[in-house]
Amino acid sequence: MKRRHKGYWKNPKNFYKKLQEIKNRFSNKKVTIKEIKNIDHGFISACKKYYGGVRKNFDSEKILMKIRPKSYWDKWNNLKKEIDLILKENKKWPGIQYIQKNYSSVGWAINKWGMNTVRKKMGLDLEKAFHYKFSKKEIRKMTREYLSGKSTTFISKKYKTDQNLIAKILKKENITLRFNKNHRSKYLLNQNIFKNITTESQFYWLGFLMADGCITKHTGKYNTKTFRIHLWLKSTDVNHIKKFKSFLGSSHPIVYKKNTGFSGIGIAGLTIGSNKIANHLIKYGIVPRKSLIAEARRGAQNNRHFWRGMIDGDGTMGFYGSTKNKYSKIGLYGSKKTILQFIKFIEKELNILSNSIQKCKGTYSISYNCGKARQIAKLLYENSSTALDRKLKIAEEIIKYGYKKHNPS
Repeated sequence: MKRRHKGYWKNPKNFYKKLQEIKNRFSNKKVTIKEIKNIDHGFISACKKYYGGVRKNFDSEKILMKIRPKSYWDKWNNLKKEIDLILKENKKWPGIQYIQKNYSSVGWAINKWGMNTVRKKMGLDLEKAFHYKFSKKEIRKMTREYLSGKSTTFISKKYKTDQNLIAKILKKENITLRFNKNHRSKYLLNQNIFKNITTESQFYWLGFLMADGCITKHTGKYNTKTFRIHLWLKSTDVNHIKKFKSFLGSSHPIVYKKNTGFSGIGIAGLTIGSNKIANHLIKYGIVPRKSLIAEARRGAQNNRHFWRGMIDGDGTMGFYGSTKNKYSKIGLYGSKKTILQFIKFIEKELNILSNSIQKCKGTYSISYNCGKARQIAKLLYENSSTALDRKLKIAEEIIKYGYKKHNPS
């Protein structure tokens, strides 16, 4: 319905035209003010404001139902008469949801009697009454729309019928229904990508998300809980976001924000809503608000690819010192538990004793220099297929030049 201009209902032509439409529609039945309101809320307001009230305009036709007594719906014949009129008007059984929305009092009475009781008394086979009133062409259109990604809610509104009965048609046509919220998304996504973590890329992205990603929890209508997974990097690292998107099998758009973060050079990121992926990540220790409590679980802390992801996300790596004599350094920032896990991993794999942990504003860090840094770079980055490009390049230099970067001067 187009939006009407401010003085639309002040024009008697507009008002009486709509009045006649409603009278013609309900010429054979009694209606409530609420049912008229469902058709056009603005018309009811105009009746009250400019034209003397609803009853004044409808009483002459005797179609406006007086307030029904409580016992009205106790009589089956009254309900049957109303249902017959609905079937006649819609030429098919429109479904209980449609009736509740457009014929609220009848919907209330059907619920009071019970759907199964009404079905038996009316002799309604709902599948036949619904399914075969649509032409084969309409049913084919429904199935095509559903397979293209449209929801049963969207299709039911389009064909003015019940969402549940749309589902029955699709089942009759051997279409597998999408029950999970995430499956109804218009974007592609591999929901089971972190279900069983065994491969290099799975461990790497688990580590990277532990370091630089986050999970947020949202409460929607009716207290429904939903999770979102976020990964944001500076815009110069957008290629890494693309790698993550490809890993997820996702078609979600990458979002860019200019003049913010990282000295104003802008950021790029991916936000994905998926309860399933979030619950899988939570099992491995990536929980909401994890900055100070993060802890790797289920054996991830013993995997080198996981720690490469951590270093790429929240680590430091490079050559430090004077121009002529530079020394290599690798460090990691994180919660106390993750830092202790990293120390334990390095001691176990390389038999390297660690320096003392540094603390700064709730976060902790550990660093390794020179020969130790070279051994760690070799352990984490050698023969690896997934890494942040700029840090992989630095790691290769550390492995090549050792504790001092080669300087020809």
